[in-house]
Amino acid sequence: MQIDDPPMATDREEERLSVLRELRVLDSVAEEATDATARAAARAFDAPVGLITLVEKDRQWFKARHGTELTETPRDISFCTYAIQQPDSVMVVSDAQEDPRFRNNPLVTGDFHLRFYAGAPIIVRGQPVGTLCILDTEPRHDIGDNLIEMLGDLARVVALGLETRLLKERAERLEAEQHVGNARFALALEAADMSVWSWDVDSGLLTDFGRGDDTSGMGSMTPKDFLDAVHDNDRYAVIDAFAAARSGAEEFRAEFRMAHDPERWLLSVGRTIRRNADGRVMSVTGVQTDITAQKRHDAVLETTTQEMRHRVNNLIGLADALAGRTARETESKEDFLALYRSRLQALARTQRMLMSGEGGAKLTDLAEAVIAPFRRQDRSVLILNLPDVVVTNAITQVLTLAFHELTTNALKYGALRWPTGKIDVVGRMDGETLYIDWSEFVNDAANSSPFDDYVEIASSNSGKSIVERMVGAHGGTITFDFGENGLIAKLMLPLE
Repeated sequence: MQIDDPPMATDREEERLSVLRELRVLDSVAEEATDATARAAARAFDAPVGLITLVEKDRQWFKARHGTELTETPRDISFCTYAIQQPDSVMVVSDAQEDPRFRNNPLVTGDFHLRFYAGAPIIVRGQPVGTLCILDTEPRHDIGDNLIEMLGDLARVVALGLETRLLKERAERLEAEQHVGNARFALALEAADMSVWSWDVDSGLLTDFGRGDDTSGMGSMTPKDFLDAVHDNDRYAVIDAFAAARSGAEEFRAEFRMAHDPERWLLSVGRTIRRNADGRVMSVTGVQTDITAQKRHDAVLETTTQEMRHRVNNLIGLADALAGRTARETESKEDFLALYRSRLQALARTQRMLMSGEGGAKLTDLAEAVIAPFRRQDRSVLILNLPDVVVTNAITQVLTLAFHELTTNALKYGALRWPTGKIDVVGRMDGETLYIDWSEFVNDAANSSPFDDYVEIASSNSGKSIVERMVGAHGGTITFDFGENGLIAKLMLPLE
């Protein structure tokens, strides 16, 4: 025969079941600790059965049992359902046959012959999730208060174990979530090439935490030690950033290089995350990233801008020099105009090539396009001997600029300035690297030092420095060696 469950508020029951489910212990394997507790309680009462029950929605399940092979019973015949209604006390049924709540219960009338029940609620996070209970087939009317108190104490021990389990599992879940979060954070930092740092203003320690889970680069130092390691040219910018942060600025920002790696630029950005009651900065945290590529891009952009400005300023002088050169090579006005116009058109094509940076051309065609305006009519003064290779867009701009600058300077100050001047341009490939030797000579006894003006102009680093920066930005080098009657410029440029 079935009995009715005692009344229970729906919201309270839902909260109780929520805590029970959160324990993640239902239908778990037997554990010696809980089994021992149920056994100890039964022996203390000298009773045949001791149980640790967990009361679910439709059943009560035995987490631990002593004296029975049952693992669960339906909730609608459960004594423990009544016990959890009195969470502050131990429920004792001295003789179930005399209790109107249980006299018709199948556990009483059936083969189990249940007569005596004592159940102490197990309270977890304020909710009665089950009981530690004692069962006997004989009625008992003389249970002492000390046994009842002991049963309550043991129930609290069971609750403490379940609470500990709950906290442990929660900690493990949080740790797993934190690990996943750290892994994602580390991946984001690695993708952005960033590391995390923190500055504790009071202790004076500056700590590099590395990238998320990766603490291989973790270390601490004082701001002074850090500043000593910064490149001399960038140290004052970092000092200013530290001073601003200490004085209350919300943001820390500094671009710098380290002394041991002057080619690598770093950007540190941080924010004040903790202040004391007086508003004084206590802690600053931020990220550090490599901005070398951006710096190189900016340098190339700046150099290109300077080069364009230089080209514009030089164009008028170049046109004038070409006019003088053309006048010396022609005898009539018609011949002058025809040759000068063709040279200006070739010069315009060269300027468009410089401005656009369009490439993918053969090296020989590129060089010829640049020097065409400067050739003498007999084409003998400029001799090209270059490898038949195709260069990329970026390399086209660098070589166009280099050829144009060298040829322009040769016309204004060097070999092309003199009737007996000559230029040899010889190139070769070594693997993926291009090597070019630009050689200028003047065989003129009347001009003992024909390159004096050239040396003086070159020392000002006007056009030459632009070429050097453009070539250097692509991993190459260019050097200039002035002799008594000539110039040798050596260019090395990777084509990859």
